[in-house]
Amino acid sequence: MMLIPGFLNDNFTNDLVGDAFNYLNNNQNYETKSNMLVDIKEFKDRFEMDVDLPGFKKNEISLELEKGYLTISATPTKTKEPNERKGRFIRCERFTGANRRTFFVGEEVKSEDISARFENGVLAVTILKKKPEPKMEKSNFISILG
Repeated sequence: MMLIPGFLNDNFTNDLVGDAFNYLNNNQNYETKSNMLVDIKEFKDRFEMDVDLPGFKKNEISLELEKGYLTISATPTKTKEPNERKGRFIRCERFTGANRRTFFVGEEVKSEDISARFENGVLAVTILKKKPEPKMEKSNFISILG
């Protein structure tokens, strides 16, 4: 089993380019790096992930397992009123939108092998290790008559 970040959902290309082109648009910050920082530890029988989700509530976070990929999503429910903040931002670094990260955990992992707990802005996810089940090769012998 592997815990590999999904490159497409992780904005992999942004990390390659870095901040080299941010000067082109100095009025708005269009940087889309994921603010969902993750620490992953491996133990003999499990993996443990600590995901930083400051400012989110438990009901705004979801985990989904599909075809061996674990997707962690966080979507804020509060929408800002148009007149809530006055003035023009000079720089806006705090992210207030939805976040999503995807990790390959292995096709043998089932949803009952994963548990999660959210406390003090940190989502703690435990994934039990599973040994890949050996696939029996099916032989297609054809009998010969006569």
